[in-house]
Amino acid sequence: MSPIIREIFDELDRQGVPYSAAGKRAGLGGPQLSQWKHGLRAPRLDDIEALVQACGFRLRLEKIPSHGPKTR
Repeated sequence: MSPIIREIFDELDRQGVPYSAAGKRAGLGGPQLSQWKHGLRAPRLDDIEALVQACGFRLRLEKIPSHGPKTR
């Protein structure tokens, strides 16, 4: 499981939100979330965004200090 997916599920657990309820709020099926959690299926970005928003969050990019622009 990717670190971001793990973090989403950890947040659902912290909030005490059943996965089925979060999936329903995000317009996703319960089996879909189970497949993500167990690494059986990779989620689409728009589905990740919908689930994150259903948890009351949003995704953002954060610069990693040690990584500058690539030069060719």
